[in-house]
Amino acid sequence: MHPVTFVLAFLMLLYLGINYKVFLPRIHPKGQRILTILMVATIPLALAQLYFTLTWAQTGFWYWFLDSNQEFSLGTMFSTMLLALTSALGLVIAIWGVKDKRQRGFWLILCAAFVYLAIDEAGFLQIHERLDAILWRAAYSLVGGIIVIYGFLLYWRQYREKRWLYGYFIVGLSIMGASGIFVEHIIQSIICFIPGWGPTCHFYYVIEETFETAGTAMVFTAVAVFAITLLPAIQWRKAKPILIIAGLLPWVWTSASLWIVPTVELQLWGTPIHTEYVDGDLQLVGYKPSQTVAHPGESVTFSLYLKAQAPLDTNYNWSIRLLTQPDAETVTFNDVAYFQQYETSAWIPGIVAKKNVTVDIPEDAPAPASYWIVAGIWYDTREPQFIPYTSSEQPTLNEYQVILGSIAVLPKVPPAAAQNLGYRFADGIVLQDFSLPKSVKTGESFPLEFWWYTESAVDGRYVQFIHFVDATGEAHPLDREPMGGKFPTNDWPADMTVQDQWEMVLDSESFPAGTYQVFTGLYDAQTIERLPVTDANGQPITNYAIEVGTITIESD
Repeated sequence: MHPVTFVLAFLMLLYLGINYKVFLPRIHPKGQRILTILMVATIPLALAQLYFTLTWAQTGFWYWFLDSNQEFSLGTMFSTMLLALTSALGLVIAIWGVKDKRQRGFWLILCAAFVYLAIDEAGFLQIHERLDAILWRAAYSLVGGIIVIYGFLLYWRQYREKRWLYGYFIVGLSIMGASGIFVEHIIQSIICFIPGWGPTCHFYYVIEETFETAGTAMVFTAVAVFAITLLPAIQWRKAKPILIIAGLLPWVWTSASLWIVPTVELQLWGTPIHTEYVDGDLQLVGYKPSQTVAHPGESVTFSLYLKAQAPLDTNYNWSIRLLTQPDAETVTFNDVAYFQQYETSAWIPGIVAKKNVTVDIPEDAPAPASYWIVAGIWYDTREPQFIPYTSSEQPTLNEYQVILGSIAVLPKVPPAAAQNLGYRFADGIVLQDFSLPKSVKTGESFPLEFWWYTESAVDGRYVQFIHFVDATGEAHPLDREPMGGKFPTNDWPADMTVQDQWEMVLDSESFPAGTYQVFTGLYDAQTIERLPVTDANGQPITNYAIEVGTITIESD
């Protein structure tokens, strides 16, 4: 039997002894009944968590749901419920139980603090996980200290007859803080680094989670007794709906977030796709970016919607990469391991699950450009192993990487055109300005610049043509996609201003010395049909070819 079993049993017996022999007989008869009910739930839950943690190599829904080291497990939901109920009791006392402003202030502070703790414990917002460990522990300790000091001043002035109840409240708060802050720190910083203990240090999180819940149970019991003694019977009828909602909300919230909201999100806002893995047992069924346009230095979160069609015996992880077009060079990526989230081995077949992957766009990322959003799925043995898709309706780069779509990355400061010539193409594209040198020499590089604006998102993929027309009327063509294909027009978002610079070199064989008229326009990449264009007055342009100007080509 693992030593953690004896440690947990000893600490739980000590906890129960102090409660039933020292505190509960002195605070209120109902306090003993309240804590007994909570312990009837807490002790079996702790034993179940210990069992499933000691057999952690197993997979499946119940192993995940009863693992104390998971974010959305049964223990987390139960603890969240107690925190929410404590907050609700604080609110009820502040509204109906006291009239003194100082007392009301204390209960409102308690209410706010426990609302925050309930949201944080629920795990969806990942609040304290986003903060530096020292910072969040200091902040939590500070708030706990404020509540203790405020409560002590209140006790000294108005609650002296409730000294045992107040002491019980402080002890419960201390156990909460000691377990959730200091014991967790000891586990992470010391126990996990003791030779021979590292591989099994997660066992000790059962102690931390159990006593964090046990401390919360004491605080809830104390606040409930305060409410019993402070609230008139008539006000309890008003308070019951608040308490019922607070008690049910964590369960409803967690259940809906895991098993209902992803399906609704996918239907309303997601982009449906269909890619199968593991012979169809795991499917990628949609995605949704947090934004469709980004800038260098920003972070973009991609929500992946997945579904298990059969029970999975492996916990898979997710990868999102942003790749340049058309050469598929990686700009940024995030291969995310979800060891403490809703694991794939716990997924209920047929229900859509959601996973978020956040990628950071480098400050030096080329812009303007659009990047392919490429997804992959992998599992970890000794090193990440990407798994091939079984089938996919999406474009693919190889047997592992599926292209979900693309995202536009624009400069933080849009370029300013010297003037707005107002040439309007169909599909919402406006050519605002262009720049053409008066003369060039063959064999030398020179710039030809265009400023584009989009009145709406562009649907079609277009190629830009440049025709150099000589004195005989013969056209010497140069065609390419805007931005050299790095930012196809079908990825252009609405209200975008970009500057495209062609670096051109003209050879003397194709472009003999002479004077040329230069024309430009757009045509469909598939049909080769030119895109209609009008001038600033709304008049159609002949042949849909805009005259850029005249240039003299000199021989070298």
